[in-house]
Amino acid sequence: MEQIDQAFALDDHKTHRAHAASRDAMLALIEQHPEVFDTRRECNLRLIRGAAERCGNVGPFKKAIELYRKLVLLSNNATDWYKLSEVLTHGDYFEESLAALEKAMELAPNVYDTPASRETLMLARNADLRA
Repeated sequence: MEQIDQAFALDDHKTHRAHAASRDAMLALIEQHPEVFDTRRECNLRLIRGAAERCGNVGPFKKAIELYRKLVLLSNNATDWYKLSEVLTHGDYFEESLAALEKAMELAPNVYDTPASRETLMLARNADLRA
């Protein structure tokens, strides 16, 4: 837990370099402890979420996608599903992105089932039909 706190402390939320340093420390911890994906413990979720967020912000996006995919299976948290939906837009994962958005809307309708989310789904599906 202390190592996770130290990894978060590297991030000053102001500079790309500090954000990347925090990401690197979190990814190193995950590499050293791959068992974090085996147990739904809050410290494991926090580490995976932190690494996924930082990869989503400063790259690599493929790693962010990989981490969010694993995270949502452990957490089944609406915000994690929503962020997975967002990060999937950096790749060719159109249907998976829409499905993740729908899951977020299902899990937390008061937060994510909004007119904007519904419009996003409608426009995306209509664009998909025209293609």
